[in-house]
Amino acid sequence: MTIMPTFDERFHKDLTAEDELGAVIRAHIHIESSIIDFVRARVHYPDDLPRLQYEARLRLATSLGLKQEYFEGLKLIGDIRNSFSHKLDATLTDAKINELFSKLCDEGRELTLTAYQMTNRHLEMTDTLPFDKLPARDRFTLIAVTLKAYVAAAAHEAVSRKCAN
Repeated sequence: MTIMPTFDERFHKDLTAEDELGAVIRAHIHIESSIIDFVRARVHYPDDLPRLQYEARLRLATSLGLKQEYFEGLKLIGDIRNSFSHKLDATLTDAKINELFSKLCDEGRELTLTAYQMTNRHLEMTDTLPFDKLPARDRFTLIAVTLKAYVAAAAHEAVSRKCAN
């Protein structure tokens, strides 16, 4: 499967038009929606699935073929979302985002840096910081874009296979 982050205008708008809380919640919603699409495409009777929480849904998706290498990063997105849901003072810290970036597989880290370059070109930005010097929120957004791109590509491939059969 070839994963190439494309510039998703709606996703970008959803993540940049909000405060940190809104960005984290919306990123999680977009990613979870793609995980649901993947699972629905991989099972024979998706309407018979029980209602699952995010981590259980992610584990099911992994058992159905979503690359294991992406599990830790996707799980941590859910953990970050939970911290924002349950703590009034939750913020995106450099330490948390560094941990998130470190949980990505090599492919995920490369895709995140590619997403940063593509975003800069799309927005016609010329004077940019290195990725690791960006504010935590900006790095979170780029990592979320990468994770969503991967899961959306996997879901699209699963739907294509299902339709071909």
